[in-house]
Amino acid sequence: MIIETFEQINGSVSIEEGILKTLGSLLILWAVAELMGEEIKHLQGGSFPITAFISVALAAIIRKILIVSLSPKDSKVLLSYGGILLALGIVYYLIVRKEKSITKLEH
Repeated sequence: MIIETFEQINGSVSIEEGILKTLGSLLILWAVAELMGEEIKHLQGGSFPITAFISVALAAIIRKILIVSLSPKDSKVLLSYGGILLALGIVYYLIVRKEKSITKLEH
């Protein structure tokens, strides 16, 4: 993230490209923090955190979409990433919904 900010200040990349690179770096940091937090919960006896892995995959696809959106000639690739994002979003929603219904039944 520091390198992207320096490149943007230095003028070696455009503002749009610098912002998207910074957002991509923030998404990677968020993904690492999410996985580390879920691993700690799992080591303390929690259940397997499948939603954490799906949310990291969602973040990775969003990052790819941000990068591909800089190039207007890759519209088919952008549409395919959009389809993957939609599918992962549906899977995430269904898993969270199922986990909530199981939690309600236990209490």
